[in-house]
Amino acid sequence: MNPWEWIWDYRMEAQRSGNLDQLRLCQLAFNAFSVGPDFPEERLAKFEAAHDLAIRLKEAWWTLFCEHWVIETLLYGVHRPNVALDRAVRAVLEARKPIYDAFPQRVHLHLNLVGAYLKVDPIGYQDKLREAFNYLEPECEASLELRAYFSQLKGDFLDAIGDPVSIEVAWEYLQRADEVASEHFQWDALYMLAETSYRYNRPLARQNLGEVARLGEEIARREDRTNGVATFIMWQALAARWKGDETGAAQLYRSAMELQAKVPPPRKDIQFAAMAFHCEGSEQEEALRICQSSLRVLRAHKLTFAEAQRRLEKCQLLRDMGRDWSAEARRLRRVGDRLVSKAHWQEQIEALGEKPL
Repeated sequence: MNPWEWIWDYRMEAQRSGNLDQLRLCQLAFNAFSVGPDFPEERLAKFEAAHDLAIRLKEAWWTLFCEHWVIETLLYGVHRPNVALDRAVRAVLEARKPIYDAFPQRVHLHLNLVGAYLKVDPIGYQDKLREAFNYLEPECEASLELRAYFSQLKGDFLDAIGDPVSIEVAWEYLQRADEVASEHFQWDALYMLAETSYRYNRPLARQNLGEVARLGEEIARREDRTNGVATFIMWQALAARWKGDETGAAQLYRSAMELQAKVPPPRKDIQFAAMAFHCEGSEQEEALRICQSSLRVLRAHKLTFAEAQRRLEKCQLLRDMGRDWSAEARRLRRVGDRLVSKAHWQEQIEALGEKPL
C-alpha cells in the first residue's frame, strides 16, 4: 500500500458521507504539514491537535499516524529528545497490536524510535541501535523513502560513535535521496557529507566542501530551511578560507551568522562549522567563544548528549591552546554522569591526558 493512499481514501469517504468530524481531522493534519520548518512549535501544536481529535474519534490509524509526526517534530523541530523517546517507545508497542498489521507507517515508528535513541545517547544505546539497524534494513528495502531515512539514521549513528565509515554512508544517503527525488533528504545528506568529511577526512573536505556547500545552500533555500542555508554558507566560508580568499571568507561568515541569528535556539547547527572556520584560521579564541555560546543553549534546552559532545570539543580546544582545562573536564564528567554512556566520557577525558579528579 502507498503510505498515503489510505489517507486519501479516508478523506474521499468523509466527503462522500459528509462526516464533518472526519473532514476536520484531515484538515488539521494537512494544516500541520503546511507549516514551514522554521516554525516547529506551531507545527507541533497542530499535529497534537490532530492527534487529540483522532483519539476522541477513536480513529486508531489516524491516532498513530499523527503520533508519528508529533514524534518527528519533537525530534527534529523543537528538539525534545527525551519526550520523543518516551512517546516513540509507547507508539512502537501500540503498533504491535493486530489492528495495525497493515498500517503503512509501522516502520516509520521504528525509525522514530531509532532517531530518539540517537538524540538521547547514541553511544550509551549503541547495542540497541545496532540491533535495530539489523532489523530495519530489510524492512526498509521496499521503499525508496525508507531506504533514504535508514541511511540518514545510520550515518548519524556512525558519526556519533566516531566511525569514519559515516562518510561512505553519507554518500549512500545522498544517492538514495536522489533516487527518491527528495530535496529534504538531499540537503540533509549534503549536510552530513560536509560535516563528516571535515571531521574524518580533511583532504576530501578541502577538495569537495565548496561544491557540496553551494549545492546544499541551493536546495536548503528551496526547502525554506534557514538553519540549513546558514550552515552551508558557513561551510562555504571555510572553503574560501582554504583557498586563501580571506575577503570572501569574511563576507560569507558574516552572512551566515546574520542568517543564523534569525533561527530560534536550539536549532543552531552552524556552531560546529563556525568553530571549524575559526580553528582553520588559527582563531582559537573566537572558536572558544562560539563553543561557549553553544554550550549555554544546549544546557538551557537539556540536550545532554549534545552538551557532552560540545564540552569534549571545548576540552580539546583548551588543551590545544595550552590552557588549563581541568575545570572543563570536571563539568564534562558531571554531564556525562547523567548519560548511559558515562564511562565513555571518562575514557575520553583520560585519552586527552587529564588524570582522574
